[in-house]
Amino acid sequence: MASKRRVSKGSPTTPSSSSKERVVNLMWALTGSALMLLLTSVWSNLTAPNSPGDSRLLVDRAEKRQGAGSLRWEFHLIPNWRRGVSGSLLHAETVPDAQGNVPFMDWREFRAIKFFAKSSAEGLSLNEFNLFVGKDHIQYLFDLPGGLPLSTEWREIEIPFDSFRLPSWASGADRTLGSRAAHVTAFGFDVKSQMFDLQASVWIDFVRLVRRDGSVIQLSDGDAEDFNFGSHGLKWFSSTRVY
Repeated sequence: MASKRRVSKGSPTTPSSSSKERVVNLMWALTGSALMLLLTSVWSNLTAPNSPGDSRLLVDRAEKRQGAGSLRWEFHLIPNWRRGVSGSLLHAETVPDAQGNVPFMDWREFRAIKFFAKSSAEGLSLNEFNLFVGKDHIQYLFDLPGGLPLSTEWREIEIPFDSFRLPSWASGADRTLGSRAAHVTAFGFDVKSQMFDLQASVWIDFVRLVRRDGSVIQLSDGDAEDFNFGSHGLKWFSSTRVY
């Protein structure tokens, strides 16, 4: 008579102690990396130099959306919590006349400004777009709370003038741009960094003004730092500052 073989039921598989140790070690490693990144940022801010960084502006003949070139805005921002937010700006302003007077541009017939932009890295953002008006260069701001993200591919951006406001810290009855668009003296972009060292490039090309009927007029084609709008001469420049 053949004997019956007893088949034992298998028990559920449980992680071995070595597997648990590997998971725990991985968690500690990730926590350590995050802590090291935070400590590095804190140390960089505590030991940061007084300068917020540096920037420069070039005409790039190789990288362009159209025409003969584009504006390449290079910057290196060094954050410092004790000092404030480090930032770089790329602005264009009207050139003073022989007597030192700053001429005004009348933009009342236009409803928006549009341009092409790209960056050297994904995720980089423009944080502000500014218009300055009048002899006192009063700032009107199109604030971008989350930033306007750029990519390594050209992107067309349009900003309506009715979105511009006086900054919250500024005094004045005219909170919106309105009729002050008749006295524009400068405009441009700002990038900021409060926590991390930021080194990157942004390209700007084919800046245009959009009329209320949808037609456009070229403001800057990006192939020179100096350009004209009607009878007014303008010049692009870049710098770094603390906000």
